Amino acid sequence: MSFMEHQVLGYKSPLYGRKTGQFKIRPFDIFGTKKMLPKVNNEDLLAYYGITDGIPQYLSFIDQTKSVEENIQEMFLNQNAPLQNEPNVLLQEELRKPATYFSILNALAHGKSKSTQISQAIGMSSGSSISAYLNNLIDLEIIERKQPIFENSPRKAIYAFKDNMFKFWFKFIAEAQDQIALERTKGILIGIMDELPRFLGPVFEQASRDWLWQQDELPFYPKKIASWWGNNPIKHRQEEIDVVASNHDDSEAIVGECKWRNADKLNHEMIDTLIARAALLPKVRKTYSYFFVKESTDNFEKYAREHNVRVVRYEDFFE
Repeated sequence: MSFMEHQVLGYKSPLYGRKTGQFKIRPFDIFGTKKMLPKVNNEDLLAYYGITDGIPQYLSFIDQTKSVEENIQEMFLNQNAPLQNEPNVLLQEELRKPATYFSILNALAHGKSKSTQISQAIGMSSGSSISAYLNNLIDLEIIERKQPIFENSPRKAIYAFKDNMFKFWFKFIAEAQDQIALERTKGILIGIMDELPRFLGPVFEQASRDWLWQQDELPFYPKKIASWWGNNPIKHRQEEIDVVASNHDDSEAIVGECKWRNADKLNHEMIDTLIARAALLPKVRKTYSYFFVKESTDNFEKYAREHNVRVVRYEDFFE
């Protein structure tokens, strides 16, 4: 993709200025993924959305008659599986010094998010030295630079995976290549399935954003949907809001908490926390609270209604 953009369509190309149109193919959102995998139940659908990033080619590798566990084995863990070494191959095709990019992505997959943290993790002398590498990964849409919505302070910027297939691979598959070569992957697969619900937490946040973009009956049409994090001056700690949608002039916002967990893990305190965090948003004069859940209970939803919080269950996404 980057070869086409920079070499074929770029400024120095003979074709520059002669193209009559340009169309960039995007990954599917959760709803496009659903259309491509109509026989898959909705819970498994989120897993497939997460491990493929909604890329149509990768979704085509999924056998809809098999379990998530079986598909992960056949897509990633078997020798010569279609995605066993996919990110490594793509990095070598697209970038010079692929080993440096590999190290950066490995650091990201293991919790490093600031440029200085990544630099230290891979042995670079300073954050400024790494910026060119990070920018190249951003251009390839493998990672993204994120800031809290409504804020522009560079000090709060973090880096995160934009491509969830890359994230999944670097978190679970990159360090398993020796075991894959020896066909000793049972323990690897057990570890993946144990960790998968936590991996899917941020994927559910993205699916919740997908749902918001699809709605015609929100309090307003969103201009932007992102996240927010910042200091709580009362509790003297960092707070985070998973999903924040702003209106045209940032005076109103939809705030959302996302919980990909069983209903028995939900409690009233989570509702109270969301309401308290909404009050921390800068600029915003009016907020609307949403709570996105894997599943819910009547008691939880009753408490939410009493506090003007709308509960949206994952199954509601597809109605």
